[in-house]
Amino acid sequence: MAPFTDHELIFIGTGGGRFHSSTQHRRTGGLIYAFKGKQAHIDPGPGAIVYLNQMGIKRQKTKWIIVTHNHTDHQNDAPIIIESVHKSLNIRAGTLISTDDYIESLNSYYKSLLSEIIPMRTGKTITIESNTIIHGTKVVHGKMDGFGMIINQKDPSNNSKNYTIGFTSDTEIYKEFGDTYSDLDILVANVLRPGDKVCQRHACVDEIIPALKIAQPRVCILTHFGAMFDPPGSKENLVEEQILHMQNSLGPSTKIIGAQDGMRVKINDLLTKS
Repeated sequence: MAPFTDHELIFIGTGGGRFHSSTQHRRTGGLIYAFKGKQAHIDPGPGAIVYLNQMGIKRQKTKWIIVTHNHTDHQNDAPIIIESVHKSLNIRAGTLISTDDYIESLNSYYKSLLSEIIPMRTGKTITIESNTIIHGTKVVHGKMDGFGMIINQKDPSNNSKNYTIGFTSDTEIYKEFGDTYSDLDILVANVLRPGDKVCQRHACVDEIIPALKIAQPRVCILTHFGAMFDPPGSKENLVEEQILHMQNSLGPSTKIIGAQDGMRVKINDLLTKS
């Protein structure tokens, strides 16, 4: 496989929910998808701008701000990220991709800074860059308007540089989940709770395992962990244990990885080793 020079996933934060949002025991800064010298910041929750700067990630490379739904742990820092991508506020920059309700709720000042605003929903397909296509996928997250994504990178001149990444966002594991994310190279899955600790509107480990047996991504990276994985103020951390449980259940066809705050993953390295 030919190398992708800068195709990378950067986990600014791997926490989700109110406890991590308020304690930052796990960061809630979302993640960066970097490719072709540019980057998309997905779900920049509380602290995103702080950790972005601490990690030395160049803010002005962010061309797309993607907010999958209008919950604080996914959108709190979106306005400051929108401001931060500008060299000058006199020149519009950045594209916001989000739900109708988040776009409507965003202050008009921040909207005025953007070069483009794209409403996104389940089933909609957009092209954000030459040969980079995003398809909106279904979420079941209570009454909240939201979407997941499948991003297709296509290089007509070199098939070895084509790959697909799915991002589930927050969702219950619905009936067609496995088929929705079938045969991806990488699936980034928000899994709030370990084992069989079910939480409405979210996924737990034992619920996603049967769906992954259908989907069979080459790699599945778990993120957006809730406090039951590693409670603030406790030394307990169930992530490694749960990853091993999932790997034993799924076998070698899908590699399972537990994301950590600040983790950077070169996509080429990940896919050549899986």
